[in-house]
Amino acid sequence: MEENPRFVNRLFSAVKPLASSSLHQGLAFENCTFEGCAFARRLGTFEDPMRWATIRRLSVKSCKARGCSLGPIFLEDSIVDGLDVEHLHVWGAVYQRLTLRGRIGGLVLDDRVAVPHGETKEISDRCWAFHRAHYARQTDWAIDISQAEFTKEIDVRGIPARLIRRDRETQAVVKRINAAARRDRQLLPEDSPWIAIIDRLFDPSWDQEDALLVAPRRYRHFKKWLEGIRILRDAGIADPD
Repeated sequence: MEENPRFVNRLFSAVKPLASSSLHQGLAFENCTFEGCAFARRLGTFEDPMRWATIRRLSVKSCKARGCSLGPIFLEDSIVDGLDVEHLHVWGAVYQRLTLRGRIGGLVLDDRVAVPHGETKEISDRCWAFHRAHYARQTDWAIDISQAEFTKEIDVRGIPARLIRRDRETQAVVKRINAAARRDRQLLPEDSPWIAIIDRLFDPSWDQEDALLVAPRRYRHFKKWLEGIRILRDAGIADPD
């Protein structure tokens, strides 16, 4: 493949999934648009994480994505600086030093894998177990969202808080042990998004020790959600910083 390919002002439509076990390095996209792309979602690779593609040293700047999905995949030493997206669900990606900064749209970073129709739940469970084992061993940080200005909700699932670099003013951590009394239900308004996220800490199917709360700086509910974080911190439920 071309060494360190760079694309500017390009439209990518319905890009085919990446080949299994493939390695892609030094890709750079600036002011590009992606429509209906399913990166890395290839039949026959879900059951074996060793067959997932790897993207390393990816640079995405001021791009747009519509109707796209990503994962499962290994994403390493990469930077996303501005991504206009209504909703991007990233399935089962394994992160090592991924930086998100600038204006970023709605994201779900999910440690679970959405297996294709007809595949068994055992495959999904096997991949999930792989993620848990990987992050249990990982010592370097996984993602850095400290400089991201989210324009919509971001939901981070399954990545331990110790591996996340964050903006302590607008992004907080709730540990299961600190939320055991479930006082959040009395302290927060019924429509607070933090209640559902804290709920996952007590759902055995999620098996999470902590949860990340992110008040999106560029979202219309920013002040309301940030106030919820303040309430949880004052009550000793969220981290004190």
